Amino acid sequence: MSNLADNAFKAGRLFHYAFNIRERPGVQNPEYSRLIEDYQNHPEMRCIFEAFAEACLLDVLEVSSAGVFLAPKTTGRRQGSAFCYRLADYKMFDDPRDRVLHGLIQLVIASFVFPSPERLEDPIDSLGPPVRVPQLVEHLDRLLEQFRQASPGMPSENPDEDPVWQQLRLLVREMPTETGRQARHTLTRHVQSACTVLEREGFFRKQEARPGVPEKYIPLPQYRVHVRHLADHRRLYEFVAKLKGEVANA
Repeated sequence: MSNLADNAFKAGRLFHYAFNIRERPGVQNPEYSRLIEDYQNHPEMRCIFEAFAEACLLDVLEVSSAGVFLAPKTTGRRQGSAFCYRLADYKMFDDPRDRVLHGLIQLVIASFVFPSPERLEDPIDSLGPPVRVPQLVEHLDRLLEQFRQASPGMPSENPDEDPVWQQLRLLVREMPTETGRQARHTLTRHVQSACTVLEREGFFRKQEARPGVPEKYIPLPQYRVHVRHLADHRRLYEFVAKLKGEVANA
């Protein structure tokens, strides 16, 4: 195999691992680690890999000992990257309001795991603080109450016109069914569903519950990478400050 063909093969293998969310470089996958070293030390292989990414309309967010992280480019093209994450990939929504509610819940989860911009700059291979669904629900409920107290507006006669925080506030926090699961339209069920998506997509790792202890989720390095690169930091923390009724720093 020629040097060019060898570098192209290695770039393709690295591309393969970048899209396998369960793969981690290290002792369990030494090939992935070697490919990352080749990317960092061989310009030709790196050039081929980045050309692959560019052709697929992907940004290379991070290449480090923690792995390779890619994301679809922000583009105005009608036909974006074939790897673009679509709403249907997240969850099917019967009610359009639930889409907005889940967007808000995901923002709150990100701000809970990374309560300040400085936390986003922690070492790339460090794990985020473990989170439990009841803990997130309590945090979200507390933020909504702070927002309610800071808001001068009154609820509308038409619930569809109420701000998102008021719609969330109307959700019952918990309503266990006979099977022990939470009823569909509860704050706990929505938060659980949001965490399940993050676990499914490889951003969280779930640790099963023990008797009397709720299951917990461990934020993985790729969650930090994607929040750091894809979120507008200033707006994210302005949003959190508004929920708390505070004035955000410019």
